[in-house]
Amino acid sequence: MFIRAKIKNYKIRNKLNSKKISYGPHERQYLLYLLPEKEKRNSTIFFIHGGGWNKGNPEFFKFIAYYFARHGFSTIMPAYRLVPEFRFPSQENDIFAACKKSVAEIKIEKNNLIIVGQSAGAQLGALLLLNKRKQTSYEIAQDDFTGFLSISGPLDLSLPCVSKRAEKLLSGFVPTPDKRKKANPINYVEEELKTPVFCIHGAKDPLVPKKHSLRFIEEVKSTSKTEVELEIKKSRHHSDLVELFLDEEESEAMRDWLIRIDKNQI
Repeated sequence: MFIRAKIKNYKIRNKLNSKKISYGPHERQYLLYLLPEKEKRNSTIFFIHGGGWNKGNPEFFKFIAYYFARHGFSTIMPAYRLVPEFRFPSQENDIFAACKKSVAEIKIEKNNLIIVGQSAGAQLGALLLLNKRKQTSYEIAQDDFTGFLSISGPLDLSLPCVSKRAEKLLSGFVPTPDKRKKANPINYVEEELKTPVFCIHGAKDPLVPKKHSLRFIEEVKSTSKTEVELEIKKSRHHSDLVELFLDEEESEAMRDWLIRIDKNQI
């Protein structure tokens, strides 16, 4: 997957208009704003990268912004401070700050943001959507978001880790039971949620089992009245699920959902 992503990034290096914007003093507190060359849809994608909370950057995931651009979406990609130097809630705070900066600096309409997160980024994206107390602090509201797409997301941190690697990553991010509870997206699902939710997960995921998405979707479905969708990819694992953005056929359900969410805002 990493080789395919690097090759794709090289091929598209001159095909995306991008702007780098700082939202804080730390070198990791910046975001990339990437624009499509032609068609511009009503919605903007707010994509949060994964990497186990301890690695990753927006630049590596430019091929994903290119996928969105081909379908008319502009994309915001925030970086955030990483473990082990910074632990929760630093990452959550950064995502909220980046979102607030995006609205102020880029003049994006709040109610036209679609959150997309991959792996650890999906966990942070879910908090951006669901943590109303923090939304108030950053002058953000749940209604600002028109959709939430989770890819391989650890959305129920109460589930036991299935490997030593998973436990090490999670313990580095949330070292205490109290922090794990506060970082757990499923704990924030409320009846008032109206934003459509779509979870995509690999059936063979050895790091974040598909049960995370199953439990989260069930909680949203039973608690709120919002629209929910779930797609389990039978042959996919964890990191390789981002190859959806390199395959138009395999990404059909995701693409159709994004376009439908966008059209609903017109």
